[in-house]
Amino acid sequence: MLVTNIHDSSDVIIMKTRAEIKQAFRAKYEKLRSSFWGIGPLESNRLSRIGDIYVCDLGQNGRAAFVMYENGNVVEVHGGIYEFWEQKGGANGELGLPVSDEADYHGSDARPGDRVSEFENGVIVWRADTGQKEVRTYLWHDEFDGYSIDKSKWSFDIGTGNNGWGNNEKEYYTDRPENAYVKDGILHIHAQKESYNGADYTSARMVTKGKFAFKYGTVEARIALPSGKGIWPAFWMLGENIGPVGWPACGEIDIIEAINDENVVYGTNHWSCKGNHAQYGKSTKDFYGTKRDLDITQFHTYKMVWSKDLISMYVDDFKYHEISIKDNAGGTDAFHKPFFLLLNVAVGGNWPGFDIDDSQFPNEMLVDYIRIWE
Repeated sequence: MLVTNIHDSSDVIIMKTRAEIKQAFRAKYEKLRSSFWGIGPLESNRLSRIGDIYVCDLGQNGRAAFVMYENGNVVEVHGGIYEFWEQKGGANGELGLPVSDEADYHGSDARPGDRVSEFENGVIVWRADTGQKEVRTYLWHDEFDGYSIDKSKWSFDIGTGNNGWGNNEKEYYTDRPENAYVKDGILHIHAQKESYNGADYTSARMVTKGKFAFKYGTVEARIALPSGKGIWPAFWMLGENIGPVGWPACGEIDIIEAINDENVVYGTNHWSCKGNHAQYGKSTKDFYGTKRDLDITQFHTYKMVWSKDLISMYVDDFKYHEISIKDNAGGTDAFHKPFFLLLNVAVGGNWPGFDIDDSQFPNEMLVDYIRIWE
């Protein structure tokens, strides 16, 4: 372990989740920087897990800072240089951190007993049961670790759409920082009560259309959802060919939807079958007789696994939706073409209804990361 004399009792951080680490890191870093001459301004706080430390890539002068990991808790912040963690495995991640429980969960469907290390564009897993090493390189990912939303990855839908985006929603979507911003390594999609361009509410709807789309793979995201009467957050996908063929022929995959204050997560597929709208979905309150109670306002790990045969959805490894698309079953050929991503928080609409509790605002969706691999 790297030990220095630059920390004191006030530097101690007690937390378990990666999101909590990211939220606390910037404030702790500034104190660290003022005490340790070698560290320059924080340009990026992309956290990687190498061995039993988190590595923060500072992007200047080869300097780094470490958050020490011990028995499931982050306990100290230290300073150091890249050479230290490179000698300990670096981007190859040869040490790996054992996975013990949800607090240790950091991607790639790791299970207790596995060892995991992250690198810039993927993750390495050593399987406890087989001893095999799996290297997964991301097709696309966003850790939301900068100072602003990455416009090379995301754009915004603006306005009220047609008939409230087809759902009679009551918000006006903007690209303003008041409605979508990155802070402490977390994306915030912020719904507000305000009069704006004829609407009574504002929010944001972010899309990767024209920037990234894919066919088949695993999508994983760590997200905390808003809850309240009339609120409707979603993490979902639309077929890249929506322009020429329209909806629902393009297909829609709703990985996460929640409405009102139900504390239920829904997964749904929409498509066109013989010219008619078809849909199929399940939820955490009823997946063939099983259910999962959860507080959706807390961070959970959501995952969709999409193959040529099945689309399956999970929250913290609990399956809440699955549909067969094998051989275009039920006219599901739309799900064998590329899709792009969307994140939004709607206010009111046909599904949640129009009885909106204005006392909840501002209300927001928080996104720690989104990662996609084959």
